[in-house]
Amino acid sequence: MRVGTRIATVAIGLLALITAYGSMAASAQIEDRAAMLERLARNSLVAHIRPGYAAFDTSVETLNRSLVALCTSPPVSERRAAELLNVRAAFKGTVLSWARLEHLRFGPVREANRYERIAFWPDAKGLGRRQVQRVLRQRAPSVTDATTLARKSVALQGLTALEIVLAGEAIAPASAPRDASSSLATTNARFRCAYAQAIAANLGTIADDLVAAWREGAKYSRIWLAPGPDNPVYLDASETALELVRAYEFGLASTRDLKLVRPLGFTRPRRKPTPPPFFISELSIPVLRANIEGLHHLFAAGGLRNLVARVDPLLAADLERGMAQTIATLAEVDDPGRGAYTDERDRQRLIETGFPLKRALIEGGAALKRAGDLSVGFNASDGD
Repeated sequence: MRVGTRIATVAIGLLALITAYGSMAASAQIEDRAAMLERLARNSLVAHIRPGYAAFDTSVETLNRSLVALCTSPPVSERRAAELLNVRAAFKGTVLSWARLEHLRFGPVREANRYERIAFWPDAKGLGRRQVQRVLRQRAPSVTDATTLARKSVALQGLTALEIVLAGEAIAPASAPRDASSSLATTNARFRCAYAQAIAANLGTIADDLVAAWREGAKYSRIWLAPGPDNPVYLDASETALELVRAYEFGLASTRDLKLVRPLGFTRPRRKPTPPPFFISELSIPVLRANIEGLHHLFAAGGLRNLVARVDPLLAADLERGMAQTIATLAEVDDPGRGAYTDERDRQRLIETGFPLKRALIEGGAALKRAGDLSVGFNASDGD
């Protein structure tokens, strides 16, 4: 065999070996990415999604029990006054447990309008509030039954409606006639009690359904954990990962824009600042803080931090630290309600939280997509 022929043969062999090695490396990389995204789906479900809905379900159960105790207590009594305090504490617990889940807009919570039925917000024009006030004036018996209430307007059903029912005359216009039924602590509070209990019972059904849907072996758990060509929602693990990234980005954007920037008045010229959520019950700042706590938990415990760390470990640590610092800053805000947005010291604290939230949204979202090789585009479940 000629020398040139032998060299050519060796070169061809080396090229084949290099090609085979490259194919094996690429295949291993693909398998590694798929395994990483599958772990992310499982971890987010076990560590974040299921515990979150379980906590919400428990808080609704507490709310239900407290309302029963209140509404069966003697009118105009020390016991009723004490039970009213328990109801308000249970209401706060339920609102905050929901706030830690608000970013999760996928899965069974999107079916049957459950998301909006839990809390109808934002309500820029106050349509929901007017609906609830009209029902309270008319004392429509259909809203005192949880089954019929579930078929009515979403604005009449959830936590935002219950806030008004519990608030009594605190939300009534100054020109409105006052009567004894405007507070759950008075003798003539039967209708408000019945309506409040129907709302809580309806929320209990929704919460139970969400827990059941995400339970091990249940329909949506199977959809989430087994993407593929026969899956009605997700074709592969990259789509479940992208769902989590969207939840992270949506949560940060809506929390920052709707609950921080707009109430602070950083809006278009001549546009009035929009009120923050749950300002009637003075829970605006606790809700804002709970929103970020939920996003921090999704990032840290849910597995997104590990995804960012694959491409930028320093950024992953900075983002987690920034969210933790934001939570700590909000804990220092003195006024829990609408006044925090106008008080000089509280307002400055709120402004300070804007930058780390924006960085978590822009840099964190970009890093997550880069690390998972994710692109925002067509999803087979989106339709034509």
